[in-house]
Amino acid sequence: NEIGDLYLRKGMYDDAVAEYKKAIDADPNCALAYFNLSIAYDKKGMKREAGEAYSAYKRLKPKRK
Repeated sequence: NEIGDLYLRKGMYDDAVAEYKKAIDADPNCALAYFNLSIAYDKKGMKREAGEAYSAYKRLKPKRK
């Protein structure tokens, strides 16, 4: 996830997507990785994929009390 963040900040969106996917493969319940993946997809103009990743984030994020 951290490597993906570095790529995202540098505008290397394809590499960021790849790293976030690796993070999700390692931990399919990592809400933050899905959130970051949604941002990277959005930056690439991949709106449908961004929406799907964001939906996964919302499903997995901890509930606030």
